[in-house]
Amino acid sequence: FRRVLFPSDIGVYYHVEDPVRHFKAVHTCLGCDGVALIEVEIATDQVANLAFWYPDKYLNGDPTTRWVPSLVCLRTMLEYVGFVIQQEVVYADNGVRGRAFITAGVDDDE
Repeated sequence: FRRVLFPSDIGVYYHVEDPVRHFKAVHTCLGCDGVALIEVEIATDQVANLAFWYPDKYLNGDPTTRWVPSLVCLRTMLEYVGFVIQQEVVYADNGVRGRAFITAGVDDDE
């Protein structure tokens, strides 16, 4: 694939039990010039490498939402599986949670 979309309104990432494995699978499916376009809810702590885990609890009225990472955590997971962060924008920050849009590409050397 050349493009994989993760729009927040259909949320894929939030619902998986193992987000690192999920991102690795997406990375594997992309061609050498592939790009993942990721829009996610984030914890707005811009320093800590953390993710909030919500097992069996409701987040935003959805009992299947499992994760809310910090931007640092999300970036670390994406880079760990081989993505190169091309762009990141944080918006709708209420001081606790916000949204981020990240463009992550596959390294041409892979």
